Amino acid sequence: MESPTISDVKVIKLYVDEKTTIGEALEMAAQNSINTIPVLHEGKLIGVFSVKEFLIKSHGFYDPADSVIPYSTNNFNVVYTDTDILKVINHNESELVVVDKKDGFIGLVRMIDVQQKLLEVLHERLERLDAIVEASYNSIISINDKGIIDHMNHSAERLLKLNSMYCLGKHIKEVLPESGLFDVLINGLPQVNVRATIRNRELLINRCPIIKDDKIIGAIAVFQDMTDLNGIIKELSKAQSSLELLETIMESTYDGIVVVDKGGYITKLNKTYQEFLGVGDEAIGKHVTEVIDNTRMHIVTKTGIPEIGEAQVIRGHTTIVKRVPIKQDGEIVGAVGVVMFRDIYELDNLMNKTKQLERELEQYKKKLHEDKFSFDDIIGVSPAIEQAKYYASRAAMTTSNVLITGETGTGKELFAKAIHYTGQRADGPYIKVNCAAIPAELLESELFGYEEGAFTGAKRGGKPGKFEMANHGTIFLDEIGDMPVYMQAKLLRAIQEKEIERVGGIKTIKVDVRIIAATNKNLELMVKNGEFREDLYYRLNVININITPLKEKKEDIDVLVKHLLHKISKNMGKHVDKISDEAMTILKSYSWPGNIRELENVLERAIDMVEYGYIVEERHLPPYIIQKVNPRKNFMPNDLKDVLEQTEREVLERYLKMNKGNKYKTAKMLNISRSTLYEKIEKYNIEIN
Repeated sequence: MESPTISDVKVIKLYVDEKTTIGEALEMAAQNSINTIPVLHEGKLIGVFSVKEFLIKSHGFYDPADSVIPYSTNNFNVVYTDTDILKVINHNESELVVVDKKDGFIGLVRMIDVQQKLLEVLHERLERLDAIVEASYNSIISINDKGIIDHMNHSAERLLKLNSMYCLGKHIKEVLPESGLFDVLINGLPQVNVRATIRNRELLINRCPIIKDDKIIGAIAVFQDMTDLNGIIKELSKAQSSLELLETIMESTYDGIVVVDKGGYITKLNKTYQEFLGVGDEAIGKHVTEVIDNTRMHIVTKTGIPEIGEAQVIRGHTTIVKRVPIKQDGEIVGAVGVVMFRDIYELDNLMNKTKQLERELEQYKKKLHEDKFSFDDIIGVSPAIEQAKYYASRAAMTTSNVLITGETGTGKELFAKAIHYTGQRADGPYIKVNCAAIPAELLESELFGYEEGAFTGAKRGGKPGKFEMANHGTIFLDEIGDMPVYMQAKLLRAIQEKEIERVGGIKTIKVDVRIIAATNKNLELMVKNGEFREDLYYRLNVININITPLKEKKEDIDVLVKHLLHKISKNMGKHVDKISDEAMTILKSYSWPGNIRELENVLERAIDMVEYGYIVEERHLPPYIIQKVNPRKNFMPNDLKDVLEQTEREVLERYLKMNKGNKYKTAKMLNISRSTLYEKIEKYNIEIN
């Protein structure tokens, strides 16, 4: 196993330039727990800024606005990415500057990370060595220089019917006086192929001393049960069967296979390859160059270097092949070649399929990671958010139903996920259903599933509903206030009976589901007006958590902006992590009808607008926010997109107000689907009264 290099250690992509101030550099060092920061000029490494040396030189008196350049030094060491970490492990620096072979700047590595990587490699090697010994078919016992048993593998335990926990730490003469291992320790002479009877077992033993620095530090015995020799004939028979099986596999495989001897003469050519080449068994015994176009099999037998994934033109076809030398006792005795793809198009198809699978896997991993939340992911410092998190954490300790109330965009789903993933059902599924986004006529089949033939267009075999999918987990019913009354009755039955019935089905299905419901509506008022079932309300409202709107907890805006800038910048691949005082004042003065979701959308849009630098300015904010905060301010939209979005937002707000928030009527009047309307309401964070 090769020693690790600097490329195996985590690299910190961090540097300063002539525009960086002392204050910024010190903050950068503190945030990343480092002492040394590389200094770049026009992308080239010119020196380093050492916090320790700076504090010594400045005696603690400095202007944070000063440039780092005067305090930088070009007296520093660099390491290359392929440098063996054993060569730098004793460096006194806390960090090392990493460059490539052309002295191009790569980043920083911390010595603590270098040491950790070395420890990992050493631990891995020790584990590998121990695994090899334990996996050995032969029995192994070793003693130290005092004759104390310090190792006994599983094979020795089984063969001699001993318990290693009992034997380790005891003298070899106390446990196995007839082993002869202590004699080897005394005289230092190895003993090979010695026959001995130990614990009524006839064994074949090899004993030898363990020597380090010309000093005997122990001895080891490797032994084999002679009764195993009786099984050799059976093993030979099995080997013959395996050989015949291998022959069958070679002849049955789709791949073309050729085997040559050391001189390059063909000893085996399977039928698949014969058919591809248009030859028969007469090819066996000929030199490979006489049979296969553009072959390099005879060259591989000389060099001993495998050639894998090489292109080779054979009979007009661009094939992909591999050629591997065959070694016996360390000597090359031949080579085997395999045509992995008979045409380059086969490889293209495989690569396309592989890339598709990789993309799907990455998407699944990303979704799995994004979906899991804890209460630490809920950002805020206000008493209101702390109280909501406290109630939610208490709810997570139970399996009771939870009702989360609050305006649109306050983060109700974040609380639902945190309750699920920190609760007793964290290992179960988390299923979300948006009751407002699903047409009323489809909601029942979506929740409870349907049987084959239940309605026109039903899938063959039927389809399970969200309740079945959430079995032993949690179902999150978002916008529960928009659920039709007739569906409320069916939901109530599912809660009470803990069973559901598919659409078109005749049998009931038991389900164990925890319900977390959320709404931005006043359910108590809806109950009073007969729009929501009272019995369902009390079934859902076992634990109530109210999320206050952002306009009532303005103290959270600072930490939310900082968190969201980092999150959005990372996702967008941009480095925008600061906001001007003017822009922050506007954000704090705005009423935020769309709450945190609107804030996130506004910041994403602002980061998009930043052409250079890393600061969000007032001019990067959406026009409608600036105008609502300061209506008298003359403002010209940045582009046509701003104008169109502003117009669309105003039209939606006007129609929703005219229809008193009725989404069905609004969607019909605007000639768009209900789900499209819901998406636009979320996009523009429109508050519905």
